[in-house]
Amino acid sequence: MLTPEATGEVLVASVAANLEFSLLHPDDDMVFDGRRGNSLLKVVEGVATIEEVDRLVEQIQPGETIVLAVTVVLDGVREHLRRARKGSRVVAIPDDIFRYSQGGEL
Repeated sequence: MLTPEATGEVLVASVAANLEFSLLHPDDDMVFDGRRGNSLLKVVEGVATIEEVDRLVEQIQPGETIVLAVTVVLDGVREHLRRARKGSRVVAIPDDIFRYSQGGEL
């Protein structure tokens, strides 16, 4: 479960930091939120769809991959991204990114 504060730029910055991506400047007119080498990060608050994946894949250059971090993953989206761009992946927010344990201890 995410805290109420974990939205918008706070969520993007938290996801990028946890996945070790550098944030891209919002004025750069980029679709993506971060970069780590040849991998681009896109954080989506909401549902990841096959159409969203296709739109993102159209935006990248040969040799680049995508890490799509989303709060809701529809069936088939992970597989579609892996097929559309080898080496790319979908991660679920918060379960695949933020470590937690019962009682607040790590």
